[in-house]
Amino acid sequence: FSEKLSFVNSSVNRLIAYRKDSVVYGKLDYWAKPSEILERRAGDCEDFAILKMTALLRAGIPTQSMALVVLQDRKRGFFHAVLSVSTGSGTFILDSLSNTVVRDSDLPDYVPLYSFSTDRAWIHGSKPGAAQIAEIKGGFATVAPGEGVQR
Repeated sequence: FSEKLSFVNSSVNRLIAYRKDSVVYGKLDYWAKPSEILERRAGDCEDFAILKMTALLRAGIPTQSMALVVLQDRKRGFFHAVLSVSTGSGTFILDSLSNTVVRDSDLPDYVPLYSFSTDRAWIHGSKPGAAQIAEIKGGFATVAPGEGVQR
């Protein structure tokens, strides 16, 4: 199972070139279909996650085990999207920034904001009294995951 996750993660990371949506589609943020991503062989972080989810679905991984997660990377200071896969031995993250699949607990700088699957969605919160989960100068309308703040 972990070999399947690693294979899909590294294969998609090699197949697709990172390009901003503004370059590929002429829009600040565009969530492409798998066929569009493969046709252009380029995309931003959520395009990598979408293609990985599609490949794992075809490889027999159940939909309810996977979610696309939009998060704030506090270390790098930008917004990002990854694929999360829940298993009996933990939740694993398939990331366009790494060919190594790791447990979500090994990424303390990744603060999830919202996640969704084909039939469910979650908004992640914070504990009472904790710092606000994410903040950005100029508001969230200036943000596209994986592209930092648009100036």
